Amino acid sequence: MPSSPRPNLQEVAQRAGVSAMTVSRALNGNAVIAKATRLRILQICQEIGYVAQPQVSSAMRFVRTRGRGHFNGTLGFLHSYPELDYKKSSPTYSAILEGAISRAAELGYSLDILHTIGKTREQLNRILINRGIRGVVVGMLPRSLGHLTLDWSDLAGVSLGYSLRRPALHRITSDLARGMQLICHNLRKLGYRRIAYVSTQEFERRTVYLFYSGFVGWHQLEAPQEIPRTFLFEGVDPKNPINRAVFWKWFKKTQLDCVISSPTSPAWQLLQEAGIHLPRNLGFATVDVEAVSESVSGLNQRQKDFGSAAVDKVVGLISTSSFGIPSSPIVSLLEGVWQNGPTTRKIAP
Repeated sequence: MPSSPRPNLQEVAQRAGVSAMTVSRALNGNAVIAKATRLRILQICQEIGYVAQPQVSSAMRFVRTRGRGHFNGTLGFLHSYPELDYKKSSPTYSAILEGAISRAAELGYSLDILHTIGKTREQLNRILINRGIRGVVVGMLPRSLGHLTLDWSDLAGVSLGYSLRRPALHRITSDLARGMQLICHNLRKLGYRRIAYVSTQEFERRTVYLFYSGFVGWHQLEAPQEIPRTFLFEGVDPKNPINRAVFWKWFKKTQLDCVISSPTSPAWQLLQEAGIHLPRNLGFATVDVEAVSESVSGLNQRQKDFGSAAVDKVVGLISTSSFGIPSSPIVSLLEGVWQNGPTTRKIAP
């Protein structure tokens, strides 16, 4: 005989006479749900054999301790990278996840990492409901102008960076323009004068041109006697032969003493392949030292703090029942710090 279907969250909701979201909240120990309602839901779960680990056991512990337990619920971390292991998709994300997981635990939450590629809106929302997730952090997307289709009416959401354009959620990001100004200021203190910024068009779109504009603006206002030299690789593959040829033609013409590079620019690889010694022949700095495997000078964006700040924001939204797409999204900026490395040196005047 075929086995009977396993009980699900919708069946629990029907038997209890409440919505699926109310069941999800009760299983997460949400204080909004009355204790009597929460107990009734838990009893129904036990009667029909519905188990949503770790929700039921955690909620039971919450009830037994009269709310003094540390478990407050589950948060989601959504990512859209092809790799299932999000931490391997970019070196920066290991630090982001470390900060998010650590802060979530401090606040009494677990953090589920969810892969969104290949899932429909209905599938994603069902996963979130079944896991009792009411707050999500949307990670940086692989491409600019990204969007994420969900039913946000009962969700609190925060996005990292600027790659997610729709919906317009609250954002946590680095103060990119200020960061570039910090890089330029420190390089000038070291004695560099012919500084260039090398990046890719896609990276600049993802960061809404803030590194680029910060570089140009700093030169125009703080060093007007110096020309703001820039080079943007085109296309999806900045390492193709045509891009390389155009880059070297530009490089030889500009006679630089220092290059600032974005993480996606192949500038580091090209300079290494050409045998240019850093920093003896050329200074080198990056806008994100955590995204580069080598030890270099540049901006430390403190990615771990990104994850921590995002969790703080999501938990704050949940605590005030601020669900749905915000009418006035807030952008919270984290200031990076200059990090000295072996790729820059003091230049004699």
